[in-house]
Amino acid sequence: MIDILSAALEQVTHQLDEKQREVRAKSSEWTVKTKSRLKLQNKKLEDQRERIKEQLLSQYRKIDERMNRDAKTVRLRDKVSFVIGVSNACVTPALAVRVPLWLPLFYTIQVIILIALRYIIYRSKRWHYFVFDVCYYVNILVMLFLWSAPENPLLFVIVFCLTNGPVAWAIITWRNSLVFHSLDKVTSVCIHMFPPLITYVIRWMPTILCSDGDADCLTAFETQRDTRFPALAQLPHISFAQAMIYSNAAYIVWQTLYFLFIMVGRREKVESGLRLTSYSWLLNDTNGKKGFIQKAAFMFGEKYKLYMFMLLQLAYNILTTIPTCFLYSHFWVHTIFLISMFAASVWNGANYYIEVFSRRYNLEVEKMDKKNLKAD
Repeated sequence: MIDILSAALEQVTHQLDEKQREVRAKSSEWTVKTKSRLKLQNKKLEDQRERIKEQLLSQYRKIDERMNRDAKTVRLRDKVSFVIGVSNACVTPALAVRVPLWLPLFYTIQVIILIALRYIIYRSKRWHYFVFDVCYYVNILVMLFLWSAPENPLLFVIVFCLTNGPVAWAIITWRNSLVFHSLDKVTSVCIHMFPPLITYVIRWMPTILCSDGDADCLTAFETQRDTRFPALAQLPHISFAQAMIYSNAAYIVWQTLYFLFIMVGRREKVESGLRLTSYSWLLNDTNGKKGFIQKAAFMFGEKYKLYMFMLLQLAYNILTTIPTCFLYSHFWVHTIFLISMFAASVWNGANYYIEVFSRRYNLEVEKMDKKNLKAD
């Protein structure tokens, strides 16, 4: 119902815009009678749009009432989400250190479910253009390597550098928070933290399983790993040139497609506010006054803000890719790096729970209790 109403609203809005443009373009040529007829058509379209908006809001309210029927339901839902989130955080490292070859399957099932749920939820809010961001593109590349081309060394270089470069660092730059009861926040941490963990486990599986440094053990597990992922046998090291050229070439492919299909092909929808994207979310209503990204994007005026934003993204990608060849060659550096990224998400989650959620949650539950008392 939401999809149907959203599509109808979008269609009516588009028709209304077309009529208004038609009036402006030919107003000097038309008679007063024609103008009056067009104004009447515009009024009918506006009335139709308002009716559809009201139906859409009514549908949202019904869903919200079902999801938040009373304080007890909300508490139970959040407790279940919290238990699942904590359990996941315990199971993942256990698989990584005991049966690392199972971790890719665990990751694949989980990320497909989470991204599918995110798309459904974001679609209802008209935020679904977010799923075309680079982190989702990288997750697709990871699954492509795991299940279609594990023998391709070039693809593994791309996957390793992008996951341990821009995707991992996005936990800090986008302030991902490990908030266990929030599906949205857990999904964000998952799509940024799981891919570098997968490449870490594939790269260092023999070292993880043979902590005592036994040569026979290392050889046995290297053979096991190379049988499942033959690309690793061809990559004892990743050179700086390989890291920079392959990963940035893959990034440019994504940026070109994103520019053509979202920034150009869907420009009117994004600029009108019908669709929300990562760049419109960062740059909207800032006028270059709210931080480095906004100031840099508006450096040459609003006309060039998209191109400046793309340039900033490319610079970020290059900068965060530089250390990846070093991570590939040093186990403990790579380990400390991933622990730091995960700790950053935990810290952000702690800030959210202490500074924001504790007050907001109590207020919302008290409001529901008062509402139920009035209803009784």
